[in-house]
Amino acid sequence: MKTILITALYMSTFVSFSQEKLTINDFNDLLGDKWTGQLTYQSYSGDGEMSIPTNARFQIEEGQLIKITEYPEEPHANSREEWKISQNPYTLNNEPILRVESSKDGSTIIQTEFMGEDKDREARMIREIYFNKRTLEITKHVEIIETGERFIRNKFSYIR
Repeated sequence: MKTILITALYMSTFVSFSQEKLTINDFNDLLGDKWTGQLTYQSYSGDGEMSIPTNARFQIEEGQLIKITEYPEEPHANSREEWKISQNPYTLNNEPILRVESSKDGSTIIQTEFMGEDKDREARMIREIYFNKRTLEITKHVEIIETGERFIRNKFSYIR
């Protein structure tokens, strides 16, 4: 009961907005100073939950948001991603956008969905991006089609 009440209270702080389209300007809170945090993930080898430190920076190049991810303890894994918004079909990185919500405190939630595989099993993935000027979380939820099993595969948690 306590969990239901907390979830209801959390969700009531968000107000859907009827924005015609998600634009690059909606990501302005991500630009600027470096984000510092960690990646927590479920190990494919069955070792359970693992965490590693990570940093991120965002910049806009040619109308696209660029996410530069650094792993101080594993620099070979550093990456650069382009976050591209398309309007027809309505996608972020070729993933259909399920919802965009903003809260009274200026936070934004974006959810996308895509099909893929997780450990050679067909799966539905939901990517949730939550951010404001000081907090950023990117969570990948997985649902295994055959069994209905649901879990979080990975979560990037940053602050600045």
